[in-house]
Amino acid sequence: MNSNLSAGEPFQNLIAIMEERHSTRHFDERPVETIEIEALHRAFRSAPQAGGDRATQCLFLTNHTQISNLASRGSQAYEELLQDFDSPLIREAMAEYGHNFFWFGTAPLLAMIIVRRPPAFLTAIAGGDVDLVWGRDQSAAMGVYAMLLAAEAMGLGGCCLSGPLMVRAVLEHELGLAPGDRLSLVAAFGRIVKSSPKKED
Repeated sequence: MNSNLSAGEPFQNLIAIMEERHSTRHFDERPVETIEIEALHRAFRSAPQAGGDRATQCLFLTNHTQISNLASRGSQAYEELLQDFDSPLIREAMAEYGHNFFWFGTAPLLAMIIVRRPPAFLTAIAGGDVDLVWGRDQSAAMGVYAMLLAAEAMGLGGCCLSGPLMVRAVLEHELGLAPGDRLSLVAAFGRIVKSSPKKED
């Protein structure tokens, strides 16, 4: 084993951050500072990017009203989606599951990860696997993980959400995304409430 990796303060610090990191869904009302947002963005940019630099974008939302409205609209769209199912058991299960999706309305900071849709020729070649081949969603996930580690290092909490993508089209419309762009992931960040329980993931 390379001794430069198995020992040394920088490496041990990194491993400690990775091991301590946990998903946080409860934040206090204090805003995330601009310098901290810039650090999160630097972390996002440090992650591997399929298609090169700027192929995957991170849109930060800090306006409380905008974040709250986005969560409310998403929750409403999800409730409408439930009505498409005749089975009461399915509706009940989806309603319970949906509680995990739109709690982000109280988060001080949202990171909306936006990727370009794959070109038509690649879709024709790769078919249903086109998004795997295109690689933008993998880049989004690595970028969010880098931000979660940076948040942990700065004493912030964070959580990655894929559930809101159940109503992706609605959120994309609310965000005013261009036709060639697609919402890939959502991440929430903020200052940890001291009594916030840890959620292992």
